[in-house]
Amino acid sequence: MACRLVIVSRAVSPLAVDSVGTAGRGSRVGARRDSCMDGERMWASCFPSSLPHSTQTVTDHLSRARRISNGQGLHGAQAQFVRVPLAEATLLKIPVVVTDDEALLLGDIFSTGYFCAENGLTALRDQTPQEAVVVVVGCGPVGIMAVVAARDLGCTNVYAVDSVKERLELAERFGATPVHLHEGDPVGTVKKATDGRGADVVLEVVGAHDALSLAYELLRPAGILSSVGVHTAPEFPFTPSQGYDKNLTYRSGRCPSRAMMERLLPVLEARKYDIAAIVSHHVGLDQAVEMYRRFEGKVDGCTKVVFRPWE
Repeated sequence: MACRLVIVSRAVSPLAVDSVGTAGRGSRVGARRDSCMDGERMWASCFPSSLPHSTQTVTDHLSRARRISNGQGLHGAQAQFVRVPLAEATLLKIPVVVTDDEALLLGDIFSTGYFCAENGLTALRDQTPQEAVVVVVGCGPVGIMAVVAARDLGCTNVYAVDSVKERLELAERFGATPVHLHEGDPVGTVKKATDGRGADVVLEVVGAHDALSLAYELLRPAGILSSVGVHTAPEFPFTPSQGYDKNLTYRSGRCPSRAMMERLLPVLEARKYDIAAIVSHHVGLDQAVEMYRRFEGKVDGCTKVVFRPWE
C-alpha cells in the first residue's frame, strides 16, 4: 500500500513555502516507511502523483487527491503543518546540495519554465536550438526559468520581453537580451534580428490575452508557439484561419511537475544556475497579504516571495 500521509513540518531553514509547493521535513508517516521517512528533508508538489498507465509520465491533476480529501481537493501549503496525501508518489527527497529555495522552485516554477522551453524547442524540425531565435514573453518567475531552460537546452539567441525593470535585469543575468514591452519595440527588435522573419520559437508564460497576441505577432511563419500561461479568456487572440495561414505549431498544457523533478535535479546539483536569485523576499505568513499586493502590483522589486511560517 502506498504511503498515504505525511505531515511536513520544521525544515532546516525552517519550513519554506510558496503558493505552489512546500519544502520541509516529514514528521509523521503513513503505512509505508521505506521511501517517506520521518525526519527526511523533502519537497511536496502541488500536483501529487503521476499516472502510471500513461505512455508519457503525466501528472494526475489533483483528481486522486480530491477523492482522498473528502472531495474538497487540497487547499494550499501556506501553513506550519501540511497534510500531504499520496505522499509516496508526491514527495521527493531533497539532496543536501540543493537549498530549500531551489527545492521550492524545482517542483513548479523551474519545471514549468523548462516544460515550456522543451515543448517549443523539441518541435523544431530543420533547426537546432543553437540556430533558433527564441523569445520569452513575460519575465515573472516562470518566464525567468524559461530563459534558464532555453539556455540550458542550447539556445544562444534568447530575447525576453517584459515591462518591469527588475525582471528584465534578471532575464539579462541569465543570458537573455532584454526588451522592454513599452519603451522598446519587441516586434521590431526581433524582426531586425531575424532579417524580417520573426522568432522561430516563442514561449508565452503570462496567461493574458495581450501576451498571447504579442507571441503570435512575434512568431515567424511555420514557427512554434509554446504557452504555459493559464488563460481564462473564452477565445484566442488569433483565429483558426490566421493560425492556418501562418502554419504555426501551438503547444500548451499543464506542466507535469512531479514527473520532471527528478529529471531536473541534476541541473541543480551541478550548480550551473543560481535559480534562487529570483527570490526577492523571505517573510513570515503575517506579511502574506502585503506581499501578494506587492507582487501583483510589480512594485518594490518583488520578483518572488518565499514564506517561512515558523518565523
